[in-house]
Amino acid sequence: MKNAAPIVVALLVLVLAGVFVAPLVLGPEASNDGVDEPAATPAITQPRSSSRRAVVDPDAASPGATVVDGTAPWVRANNAGVAALEAGDLDGAVDAFEEALDLVEDEADATITDDDRSLVRGNATEAFARRARARWDAGAHDDAIDELDRGVELSPEREDLAGLLERWRREREVEREFASYGSLRFELSYDGDVDDIVAGGAQRAVELLEAAYGELWLFLGHDPVTVGGERIEVVFYTPEDFRDVTGLGHWAGGAYDGRIRVPIEDFDGDEARWTATLWHELCHAFLHDMIDGGPPGWLDEGLAQWLEPGRTRDLERARAGLSSDALVSLEDLSGSLAQLGDPATIRRGYATALAFVDHLVVNYGDYVLKELLVALANGRTAEARFEELVGFPLTSAWSDLGEQLDRERGR
Repeated sequence: MKNAAPIVVALLVLVLAGVFVAPLVLGPEASNDGVDEPAATPAITQPRSSSRRAVVDPDAASPGATVVDGTAPWVRANNAGVAALEAGDLDGAVDAFEEALDLVEDEADATITDDDRSLVRGNATEAFARRARARWDAGAHDDAIDELDRGVELSPEREDLAGLLERWRREREVEREFASYGSLRFELSYDGDVDDIVAGGAQRAVELLEAAYGELWLFLGHDPVTVGGERIEVVFYTPEDFRDVTGLGHWAGGAYDGRIRVPIEDFDGDEARWTATLWHELCHAFLHDMIDGGPPGWLDEGLAQWLEPGRTRDLERARAGLSSDALVSLEDLSGSLAQLGDPATIRRGYATALAFVDHLVVNYGDYVLKELLVALANGRTAEARFEELVGFPLTSAWSDLGEQLDRERGR
């Protein structure tokens, strides 16, 4: 998809904090407190940046870099690698760091310290991780695994990379013999031994996805496949394979991390569930293609729920467990809702997001939501654009929702 590569690079530069790289979406499950089971879980582990301390001239130091004086050959090679990494030249960065690694491993040079070696290994690991991600996204899975394995060898303390390497290996093994089924906008993969998918299920899923795509295109004014020139990947797994690939529990109803992933136990008997999940995940695919890094958590998850089939039922359930003192604050809903903490708080977070998005539509029209998305796509904040449109802060609208919920309960 069009923005996939920039998003991946950005997430590799920053510490991951939530949903895009792919937010993981769950199917609703009834809970004792009347609020649906959360629609997301912690994001699948992806590479994150190490502290890439550049050894550079002080005047040329990039923000956050640790300046170290010196003109030794390994210093020059390391600096060349950092510059290439910043410029997005992954091959050049790997070559430069490989040279720096050879130089710092020279035990005969007493001027090279263990800290110097650690610095270069960490930088090289980052370069390997980024090139591995690029190769994985390009479909060169074996090369990507070899590349990431090299990074893990250099920096075994990088648990995020070790976890991603294990997930890639599981995914490659699980999907090695998968069948595929394509349409204009989607590439569907699935276990060819699952009879009900083979016998017409794939076609039904593609028809649903194509119809949902058209509606999301009209609502959001965005056409990611036409613009980006790549079809959206959707993978159906058996529940066991889904857990093996994602590391998620039995409660997970689906995932989006650049691919839509859905576990299917009974394709025919579970159609209502996977239908809602595909809608939800496809909405995430649109939103994250529109906006680098995705919108704030409340808008990302709230809108994905609001656009699902069965919104009226889900909204009633969400509001039933909410009041002003039960709402999760907008500040806490700014990032990944899956990071809110305990399951009960996560459930309230998703319920708050859905109720708040609906509150904005009812009181200000869906035009306002669309304007917020346009502003975010252009690098502005939702808060600033909302206040421009209606004349008061977004937090005031959130407070209004709480007051309305209290009135409904006679408080």
